[in-house]
Amino acid sequence: MWSLQGLWQRILHAGDISGKVMTLIALPSAIFAVIIFFNEIGDTLTRPDVSAQVASVGLRCGPYIDRGAVPTDRPNAFKIQKCMEADLSAWVKLDLENEDAINRTLASIALRLHFPDELGLSDKPVAWTETRLVNHIIESDVQTTQRWPWTAMLMAPGSRVPLELDFRPFRSEDQVAFVRFVDLIKADPSPLSDLRIPVEILGSFSGADGWQVIGTCEIDITKSSIDTKRRAPVIRGLTRRCV
Repeated sequence: MWSLQGLWQRILHAGDISGKVMTLIALPSAIFAVIIFFNEIGDTLTRPDVSAQVASVGLRCGPYIDRGAVPTDRPNAFKIQKCMEADLSAWVKLDLENEDAINRTLASIALRLHFPDELGLSDKPVAWTETRLVNHIIESDVQTTQRWPWTAMLMAPGSRVPLELDFRPFRSEDQVAFVRFVDLIKADPSPLSDLRIPVEILGSFSGADGWQVIGTCEIDITKSSIDTKRRAPVIRGLTRRCV
C-alpha cells in the first residue's frame, strides 16, 4: 500500500510528464504563432512584397469602340480607320501574387515600356497609367469582351490572381501613334525583327508612397512573327510572350 508521501511523489511525477507532453504539443503552435506575428509586424513596416509574373503583352491600337458608334453601312472600314488613328495601347496577361503575411491593397497598376532607340518611337520610357480590367464573357456561344476601369484590389496573404489588363496612355507625352508601330511592322527589313522590348509593371499601394516596380520582362519579337504579321490584310496589333 502506498504511503502518502509515495503517492504524492507519483502524482508530481505524472504531472511533470503530462506537463512536458503538453509543452511538446503546444510548442510548435506557439513558435508558429510567434513567427507569423513577427512576419506581420515586419510586413507592416516594409514596402509591399507583391509580384507580377507577365505571360504576354499585346501592342495594339486603342479599341475602336471608344471612338464613337460604328456605322452599319461600313463597319469594317470604320474600325480600320479609327484603329489607325488611335494611340498605341497594350493588353497584358499576368499573375499577381501577394507574398506578404498581411493584406495588401493594390490601389493602381501601370505599365512602363522602354522602346529601343532604333525604333524611333520615344526617346524616353513611356508610362501607361490608364488601366482597365478585361473580362471575356460567353453569351449564347458567342464570346464578347468587357473592360472595366481599374478599382483598388484587396489581396489576401499568399493569394495569386490571374488578370488581363488593358493599359493606355493618359499623359500626352506618353502617347505613341499606333500607325508608327504599324509602319515598323511593314518595313522590310523591320527594325522590330528579333528585338526585345523591356517592360515594367508598376504598382501603387495603400499606405505606401509612389509607384514601385512589381514585375519586369521583355517582349520577345521574332522575325518570323513580324513576317507573318506583315502579310496580314489588316494589322490591329502584335501579341508576343514576355520573357
